[in-house]
Amino acid sequence: MPLCLSLVAILTLSACSSSRNPQAEAAAVAAATDWLSLLDSEDYAATWDTAAEFFKDSVQKEEWTQTIQSLRKPLGKNTSRELRSALYQTALPGAPEGEYVVIEFEAAFEHKESVIETVTPMLDNDGQWRVSGYYMK
Repeated sequence: MPLCLSLVAILTLSACSSSRNPQAEAAAVAAATDWLSLLDSEDYAATWDTAAEFFKDSVQKEEWTQTIQSLRKPLGKNTSRELRSALYQTALPGAPEGEYVVIEFEAAFEHKESVIETVTPMLDNDGQWRVSGYYMK
């Protein structure tokens, strides 16, 4: 598994601390949706540019764009995406302390009808929600 996806998988595994925070969850879902729009339009460089600092510190831009392109391109265009869950977290394994929302979307693509996308936005240092992890299964 490539480094960037290993990191992403770590970020989306069992959480250490969670509670409900509807305001944070809504803001994080909006950030994830905007980021996924960039991904769907194949603007892979922009997904790295707009990601959380933690994400950028964990994977080089070129490595990210090459890896995500090789994983997403064979799926074809996104045909649908529905929110399954959003869970506010204050700690995740392998990640710095902070505020996170682990979001699951059920997605369909031209060449694969059922994909679960896990997107993990975090509250970045500037107070903005930005994606810190992405995982598909």
